[in-house]
Amino acid sequence: MAVSHYNLDLIGLNIEELYAQAEAEVFSEKSFKSRLLDPSIVLYLESLSQNSERASAAFNNIVTGFAIKVTFPDLDVRYHQTGIQSQSSIGKTWFNHRGVSETIIYPWLNHHRFNGAKSGWQTRTLERPKPYILTYDEHIGHIKDEFLGVYEFIQKKSETDVRNALLYIIELQIKLRESKNITLATPNISNIELIIDHFSSHFYFSYRGKGASRLPVLALYAILQIVSSEMMRYSNWGLKSLKNHSAADSQTGSCGDIEFEDQKGKLVEGIEVKHNILIDENLVNDAITKISPFQLDRYYILTTHTNCKPNEKMIRLLSKAEQKIGCQIVVNGIIPTMRYYLRLVSKPQRIYENYTKLLESDEAVTHEHREVWNKIILN
Repeated sequence: MAVSHYNLDLIGLNIEELYAQAEAEVFSEKSFKSRLLDPSIVLYLESLSQNSERASAAFNNIVTGFAIKVTFPDLDVRYHQTGIQSQSSIGKTWFNHRGVSETIIYPWLNHHRFNGAKSGWQTRTLERPKPYILTYDEHIGHIKDEFLGVYEFIQKKSETDVRNALLYIIELQIKLRESKNITLATPNISNIELIIDHFSSHFYFSYRGKGASRLPVLALYAILQIVSSEMMRYSNWGLKSLKNHSAADSQTGSCGDIEFEDQKGKLVEGIEVKHNILIDENLVNDAITKISPFQLDRYYILTTHTNCKPNEKMIRLLSKAEQKIGCQIVVNGIIPTMRYYLRLVSKPQRIYENYTKLLESDEAVTHEHREVWNKIILN
C-alpha cells in the first residue's frame, strides 16, 4: 500500500488563511454568497451551518472534506478512507481523513469557537467504508441531502467554486459565533416563586439541540454558591469547581455532578443531578456502589422528574444504605430543593447573577439555551 506523500500541515495553514480572509470580509459587510452561482449549494451550506450544533460530527466532516480538497485539488475527497480509495477513478491511496478531522480541523474549529464535534467520524453512520456519493445508504440524519449534495459539489465544481464555498461556510460560522455574544438578562427579583418559575421554564423548555440536562446542574450550583457562604454547615468546606459535562465520574474521580470538600481536600458531600429521570432502586444501588469508597457525610440524588419523592420501599433502602456505608443519602427533586435553599439565604436574587455567569462560560450550554433564557426573563 502506497504511503501518503501529502504534507498534511498545509491543510491547517490554508484553512487559517481562509479564515482571515472570511473574517475581513464579514466585518466589511461583504459576503461570498454572491460568488456561489448555484443557489442549491447556498441553501445546503446554510442548513449545515444552522444545524452545526445538533449535527456537529457531520459538520466537522464537511469542513474536513472542504479543507482537504482546497489544499489537494487532485483528490476525490468522497473516498475518505484508505481502504476504499482504490475504488476512485483517480486510483491512488492517499490518507484517512479522520486523522485530519481530529488533529487539524477540530482544534481549528474549537480555537475559533465554531461548532463541530471532536471528530467528523465519531458516529457509525459516517465511518462506514463507503464513499460519500449520492447513493450512500447510511442514515446520516435530517441533513443527509445537504451532506451528500455538498460532497458532490466539492468533487464536481472548480477549485474557485470550492474555495468560495468553504469561505462562505466559514463566514456563516463567524456570524453564528458573533450572534452568540448576547448579554444575558439578570433580573433583581427576590420573589421566590417567580424565581422558581423562571428556572422551571428554562429546564423544561423543548430544546431542539442537546445540553438541557446541564441546566439544573448549573442552577443548583448557582444557589449553592450562596448557601455555602451563609450556612454554618458549609463554613469549613469548599464548593469544588464543576467538571466538564461530558466527562464520566469514573474518569474524573468525582462522586457526582457537584461536590464539597473539607480543608484537607477530602470529599464530604456530593450531589448527583438527573434531568427528567425517575429515581428508582437500581439508580440508588448504583449510587451506593459509586460513593462507598469516598466516606461521604451526605449524598443527594436530585431529579427534575415530576415524581421525585421517595416511596416507602425507597426510604427503607436509603436507611439500610446509611447503616451500611455511613452516608446519608437524600432523594428529592431539583425544584423543591432550590425552593428550600432560596428560603434560607438572605438575598435569593443573587442566584440570577451566578446562573448567568455559568450560562456564559459553560461549554455544554448552547446559544439556544442562552436565547431561551432571555426570552423567559424578558417576556
